[in-house]
Amino acid sequence: MGAEREEAKKVRRIFTAEQKFEILKDIERQQTIKEGLAKHQLADSVYYKWKRQLEVGGSSDVAKQPGVEVCGFETVGGREPQAQRSITEPSAFDQRVKKRDELGLMGGGRLMAQQKQAVIDLVASHREQERTVGEVLESVGVARSSYYRWKRDQGENTIRQSSYELTAEERKFIDEVKEQNPQYRHRRIQGVLQQRGIYLSASVIYGHLKQHGQIEPYERRMAPWKSPRYEVWQRNQMWGSDWTKLSVGGIRWYLLTVIDFFSRWIVAWEVVPTVHAGTIKAIYQAGLKSQGLSIHSQTKPELRVDRGSPNTSAITQEFFKALGAELSFARVRRPTDNALTERFYGTIKQEEIYLVGNYPDEISAREEIGRYLERYHHSRPHQSLMNFTPAHVHEVNNKSRLLAELQEMKRRTREKRKAYWVQNRNPGSSPSAGGCPGKGPGRSVNPGANTEAVFQHQPTDSQIESPTNQNDSLNKSLLSH
Repeated sequence: MGAEREEAKKVRRIFTAEQKFEILKDIERQQTIKEGLAKHQLADSVYYKWKRQLEVGGSSDVAKQPGVEVCGFETVGGREPQAQRSITEPSAFDQRVKKRDELGLMGGGRLMAQQKQAVIDLVASHREQERTVGEVLESVGVARSSYYRWKRDQGENTIRQSSYELTAEERKFIDEVKEQNPQYRHRRIQGVLQQRGIYLSASVIYGHLKQHGQIEPYERRMAPWKSPRYEVWQRNQMWGSDWTKLSVGGIRWYLLTVIDFFSRWIVAWEVVPTVHAGTIKAIYQAGLKSQGLSIHSQTKPELRVDRGSPNTSAITQEFFKALGAELSFARVRRPTDNALTERFYGTIKQEEIYLVGNYPDEISAREEIGRYLERYHHSRPHQSLMNFTPAHVHEVNNKSRLLAELQEMKRRTREKRKAYWVQNRNPGSSPSAGGCPGKGPGRSVNPGANTEAVFQHQPTDSQIESPTNQNDSLNKSLLSH
């Protein structure tokens, strides 16, 4: 055995690049690859190694030899009959090798600037002949990503401009709102612009803020259980009530509120030193009075409350029974049953109560909280209300009309933006100041401007049943009881 190994070492063959190329061509001419390997006494690994070297340009020296014919190689199992192959006719692979050789791309490693420019010029010349970029790059074996990266490095803009790209005026609107309210995120900004009659999607605003590095991290805890859903389809159908602590002069006081589940409008509120059955009765009566509802009405808003002692007391339950109103209790340890009320308290704590910390006196507490509720009703967009304000939703009192109003606002914004870019591409026309061509300058639209005209024939709650003087007598009798 040792003698045979020594003999094998003596007859070990070394091939030049040209010999390797000729052997590969001869193997391809055989009926099977196995027969060609047996004829030249080559192993499978050696054959495929040489073949890979040729495909990646490792045999560039052979390809550059005069008179040497380059042919493509087929994979095992995909061979064609001998009569169907033509060695003299160049294949697509032959053309790619030839083109790479002409551009000096046969060697491995990074390409020089001259080689990159040669590829870019080649694509430009073939583009004039209506050939696609992909076809040309495939013929020279260059990836599309590399080609476009080279063009970007040269300062060429290869991105097509969209007709729905933000205009300079729209970007200015976003920057103005962000500058005036630095704490606003993209959805709040979208709601503020929507109140001005300008519809920009939250994702577009987010992209603009992200481009300028104005996105702050924002995380909220997920609810441990699913929140129940209430399909409240109009105002004064279901209310929610609760109270929260606040500090007045260093002493614990309470903020008691009643919120409308349809519009998130705070129908009644009060700052009290303590909460008992009398305050629950008084706050519900104040809500009826503020909405122009009579205590003699056949239908009154259902009140959702938790199981605190002021709510479950016999005095409170007798009051609602005598009034003919329904008192709905949440389940024990289920704050999500009164989720809208709890969510409002989370908002007012973060935006008002926790910022103040301690109110000097009762009068200051009422004035500060009253100013905040004014902003909450008329200025603060509400995400669950399609970024309309509670005041606008409470006034319209119809979800279908709110959706129609939002769709119309979207349509006007798209048409205005499209007209802007169409006119901006036309060098013979001057862009109008924020409006559509021939339509004059743009103007802000109040979403609730036409609400009165739309609902002029619809009777209000006060027209259905107005409060009477008997309220006071009933209140006195109930309170005395």
